[in-house]
Amino acid sequence: MKFTCLKENLYPGLALIAPMARKASHLPILGNILIKAETGSLMCSVTNLELAVKVTIRAKVEEEGMGTFPAKVLYEVVGSLPKDKIECTSTSDVLSLSAQGFQGTVKGVSSDEFPVIPQVQGTHTCTFQRQEFIGVLEQTMFAASHQDPRQELNGVSFWFSVPSGSASGGKTTLRIAATDSYRLAEATLTLPTPMSEPLPHIIIPARSLSEVVRILSSSQEEHTTLDMVWEESQVLFSCGNVAITSRLIAGKYPEYQAIIPTSFRTTARMKRTELLALIKQVSLFSSSGLHEITLALDPQTGVLTGTGSCDQVGEGSANITCEIIGEAQKAVFNHTYLVEGLQALSGDMVELGMIDASSPTIMRIPGSEGYLYLAMPIKQ
Repeated sequence: MKFTCLKENLYPGLALIAPMARKASHLPILGNILIKAETGSLMCSVTNLELAVKVTIRAKVEEEGMGTFPAKVLYEVVGSLPKDKIECTSTSDVLSLSAQGFQGTVKGVSSDEFPVIPQVQGTHTCTFQRQEFIGVLEQTMFAASHQDPRQELNGVSFWFSVPSGSASGGKTTLRIAATDSYRLAEATLTLPTPMSEPLPHIIIPARSLSEVVRILSSSQEEHTTLDMVWEESQVLFSCGNVAITSRLIAGKYPEYQAIIPTSFRTTARMKRTELLALIKQVSLFSSSGLHEITLALDPQTGVLTGTGSCDQVGEGSANITCEIIGEAQKAVFNHTYLVEGLQALSGDMVELGMIDASSPTIMRIPGSEGYLYLAMPIKQ
């Protein structure tokens, strides 16, 4: 294998995929990058067996071939080189690098040991606006579990539907939802291309989608659209020179829509930043176990009061004025769940919908139906 590549092309590509390559005691090859040199380009790939990422990089290839080399070492070496062309030659699983004022070698491992990355042919496909897709993932995936024995809760649900009736215009909508059974985040997208029938429901691991967001947010590609293709057990995201393949989670996602309240005894509107600041203040006085704080709504005075109390620390309270309609309410919440939900909202104002101290509380942007966040109170 012999190729020449500009650092301005090679280094950003390695920066996208090197953080994902991590050695495993049972399979050290996972810490390597697979480099495949073909006519006019390099294909650099990494995988953790659940997720695989391939970046295509422009290069002048004199001899085709492939090899695997330690991701961290290769990334740091290339990063240290001057902004000029880098000449690379590989023989016997050793990569020789030559640049202005530098000569070096990196020892690799035979590409025969690198795991096979699935080729997703896919009978189902759809296209998203890249930034819009990144945005809805950031609003939802944080609410998924991390190590729940119920694998479905470690994933994010993608549910496609074609509404009936003339008002919908036959547009396909996609509901993206994540829950750990204590809170729920749901965002709705309208696909630019109408579908004649609903696409199959799928569950994608939240860890995979975190990498999708990181890579697509960091990529210097100018492509504004993103293609998603999937089959029974794999999904492929492609955007310009980046392709990300992930396994799908088998199983049935919880029927969460049944727990979303459709009416409330109390609604309150306030500035999102003020509520966020209040929660952060009183959270300093919460216990390290349940992270509980109490929120109380008084419609007569138009005041929301937050309190926190802990035997080891002390107690504190704060209040803000807001618009409250309905009954007085008081409920205990995990402050981390409230903070993360408020940070996912993008508007200046936030609306709270409450029924009682043991029913789900909804947070959303007033007048917006595209996103909601549900938090379960802590039962006393």
